[in-house]
Amino acid sequence: MPLKQSENLSQKSNYHHGNVREELLNAGLVHLENNDVESLSFREMARKIGVSANAVYRHFENKDSFLAALAAKGFQRLQEEQSQTLQGASSPTEALKLFGLAYINFAKNNSNLFGLMFNPELQRNEVIELKEAVDSTYSQLHRLTASILGVNENDAQVEVLAMLSCSLVHGLSHLLLEGRLAESEEKANNLVLSIMNYATGLLASSSEINN
Repeated sequence: MPLKQSENLSQKSNYHHGNVREELLNAGLVHLENNDVESLSFREMARKIGVSANAVYRHFENKDSFLAALAAKGFQRLQEEQSQTLQGASSPTEALKLFGLAYINFAKNNSNLFGLMFNPELQRNEVIELKEAVDSTYSQLHRLTASILGVNENDAQVEVLAMLSCSLVHGLSHLLLEGRLAESEEKANNLVLSIMNYATGLLASSSEINN
């Protein structure tokens, strides 16, 4: 679920923090719930958790390193939501559909954070923390894909299907956020569900033929 700590943070008074880094990241996540990345500032995050502005620089070299850590948090939360979704799956192909829908819903419910997660400039900087979070997220999809196909993870078709799935849900997420799928949210949501049902139906049929 998206982080909702605005009230708790506003009630904090000045005191020594045991984990300033985590507090700052949580404040950043709360900020992105209703505000864009450009409006996020170190000074404001420090004020929200009750520490001096200089304290921020003891944990983050600059704003980009802070944003990269926030993006990594986003990927971790995405993985958690996708993992929870899989618990309700009745078949491998339904698991892939639910996995994809969780991705799209995450993007819809966390649009500012989602945009930050795929910021090309941050990705190019290759911050280890962010790279590991991205790789872990894709590995989760890779493992699920291999289990659906019933093959080893090193099988070439696993990479093909994983990238196909990733491209579909990532593309749908952006079209949904840009309001280009339909004239209303309800129609857009129904269209996304129909597309996911169709795609996983094709996968199920293909799997039956191959087996």
